[in-house]
Amino acid sequence: MNKLTILFLTMLLTCLPMAMRAESHKEKRDDTRYLAGAVPVVDGKVVFSKEFQIPGMSQKQIYDTVMKWMNERLKENNNPDSRVVFSDEAQGTIAGVGEEWITFYSSALSLDRTWVNYQITVTCKPGSCLVELEKIRFTYRDTEKYKAEEWITDKYALNKTKTKLVRGLAKWRRKTVDFADDIFMDVAVAFGAPDTRPKSEKKKKEEVSVAASIANSAAQDERNSRQGAHYNTSHDSHDNKEDFTIHSAEEARRAIIWGEILQRKY
Repeated sequence: MNKLTILFLTMLLTCLPMAMRAESHKEKRDDTRYLAGAVPVVDGKVVFSKEFQIPGMSQKQIYDTVMKWMNERLKENNNPDSRVVFSDEAQGTIAGVGEEWITFYSSALSLDRTWVNYQITVTCKPGSCLVELEKIRFTYRDTEKYKAEEWITDKYALNKTKTKLVRGLAKWRRKTVDFADDIFMDVAVAFGAPDTRPKSEKKKKEEVSVAASIANSAAQDERNSRQGAHYNTSHDSHDNKEDFTIHSAEEARRAIIWGEILQRKY
């Protein structure tokens, strides 16, 4: 056999077990929580909602807690379009809009994700609050745009018997349901509940937050340095607008890995 044939067989024998394990993992996946009713539809609109009971807290205390949480949660997205857009303390209502990445798959060689826009509305009352996640929109690969109502509902994302997810839409439904659950867990933690998410998910969120903070700080230092040097050329003006923001866990992971490599090298 020539070298090319040997190389091909080596790659085949290496990749085949990995592919078989991946296929086995798919077969063992339990999608029960993503089946009928997992994506609620109210008056034709997708609305994820959860009511929290907080005995002993006044409406104002709950309102203040939610306001603090929402400001911090949307600030994590590191973009000006994620913010609180409406608040009425007397009525106990707070509304915010956000946009961020939802990652379907991530590895060293590939990244599959979608940009998601959404609205969070919280209605506070004495001893309780209702959190609603709605107006969910996806932008995939910059040009493909979808509404949750026509993409992840039972009508489109489940088979006729409602027993399986439709292959092409399965990842969208799973990750959107997970995203909503993550939002609700954040609210519960804000009121003092224990965080029951897997450690890997919590660590990933922490890495994104820390790495984004470091990157933004470095960008600000760079801008201050340039301003101090009084650069006035158009090229320097363009450089001052560079975006150093980290938008996803994958980008944070890569930044951390490269940081460790550089630290070991130098």
